[in-house]
Amino acid sequence: MVSDTQMQTQLERLPPGHPSSPWDADGRRRPPPPWLAELELPFPGHWPGSPANSAASENSEK
Repeated sequence: MVSDTQMQTQLERLPPGHPSSPWDADGRRRPPPPWLAELELPFPGHWPGSPANSAASENSEK
């Protein structure tokens, strides 16, 4: 099994512009990838202010 430091070392050796390289083709460092939690969408009907969410809150108030 490869450790995190070994993996990072291997990534640093990739040529600039390679899809997995941390460097762009022009030599600038790429920004870190986003956390997957930041890309998650809520389940349907769980959007804040959505009609399905408003109807559920109205039913619970009765």
